[in-house]
Amino acid sequence: MTEDSQTKGFNKKQLYFIRRDGSILRRGYKGNNVKKADGIAIKLLDYLRVNNRNQFMNLILNSYMYVGETVPSFFNEVFQSDEVFQEVGLAFVTGLLGGFEKENATEA
Repeated sequence: MTEDSQTKGFNKKQLYFIRRDGSILRRGYKGNNVKKADGIAIKLLDYLRVNNRNQFMNLILNSYMYVGETVPSFFNEVFQSDEVFQEVGLAFVTGLLGGFEKENATEA
């Protein structure tokens, strides 16, 4: 395993899909509700900062219920370790903040 192809627990391709899923959730908050997605991202970052997996997952579950979507299975992994929690959480929040679209716009 090289550092380029794999970080802590997920490879670049997996992290790409985690960011994408954050972006998909953001799209679920249409119109004026996009500001809600920004507020959710701020709260998720706070939970990541204090390493509070339970509150993080509670907010994830509520967010997916709000938009009527299924919670991605990779969230089960956040309970493995602190490193995995940080890795998954930060990749997801990046997508939720619109980082996925910006990343793809620069590649195109």
